[in-house]
Amino acid sequence: MDGDVFLVIDDKRLKVDEFKEIQKKENLKMDFFATISHELRTPINLILSSLQLIDLKIDFMKELKWENREFLEKNLKRLRQNSYRILKLVNNLIDSNRIDSGKFNYTPRNCDIISLVEDICMSTSDFIKNMGMNIVFDTDKEEKIIAVDIDSIERIILNLISNAIKFSKENGLIEVYIKCNDTIDIIIKDNGIGIEPNNLEKVFDRFEQVKNNDKKNGSGIGLSLVRSLVEMNNGIIKVKSKIGIGTEFIISLEDKILENDCLQVELKHDSRIDNMKLEFSDIYC
Repeated sequence: MDGDVFLVIDDKRLKVDEFKEIQKKENLKMDFFATISHELRTPINLILSSLQLIDLKIDFMKELKWENREFLEKNLKRLRQNSYRILKLVNNLIDSNRIDSGKFNYTPRNCDIISLVEDICMSTSDFIKNMGMNIVFDTDKEEKIIAVDIDSIERIILNLISNAIKFSKENGLIEVYIKCNDTIDIIIKDNGIGIEPNNLEKVFDRFEQVKNNDKKNGSGIGLSLVRSLVEMNNGIIKVKSKIGIGTEFIISLEDKILENDCLQVELKHDSRIDNMKLEFSDIYC
């Protein structure tokens, strides 16, 4: 031996100096993503604020001819939706970076998971009907109190419903079930185009875009972030799919509560609608 100190990481034997250099580069990469993501979010929020002011102005311009109003509203909608798409991407990058660095804000509270998921489904029902689809919710229990981070659970469910909408067929049906056994299982199922068997292992990989058709593609961050958020809640997520039949995501959460914690109050409706706008921003009506 030459006196060097070695570390074994992921079955690779590295010198301590090599490991420190790799760690330094990784930290620089994470700092870059954090900085650029935060820098992008500020102008995007300013754009959205300006669009909101223009909308208000148009409402007061009663003398505006209909064809001009239609032109403005159409293009404002396009601007707004693409601003939300960029904001969603930036938020996902920020949150992925926070999770990797162990700085994500995780605050578990006791809540009725049945009521929470049902409320999320109800919030999305009008949007889904306007897309020519339907959503149904069912459960084997009327109430189940468990400890979860409520904000991240909402984000998980909205992301998976958004995914189901994107890849469903015309007049598609999205089914959401909760089964309470040793674990609390939340199942989100669609009757869409399905995922090839050789792609099932890839759907949760970051920046991996599984292309089953040429209609809808994403950044490849959403499902990776969903898995991280599920694992942060001490759960696991699985996927089953058949081509032409549909896809089913199963989230399994622990049946645990926090001692000395009161029941969490439901999130405000306006907050949920704002979250839905972001998660559904890459779906065009």
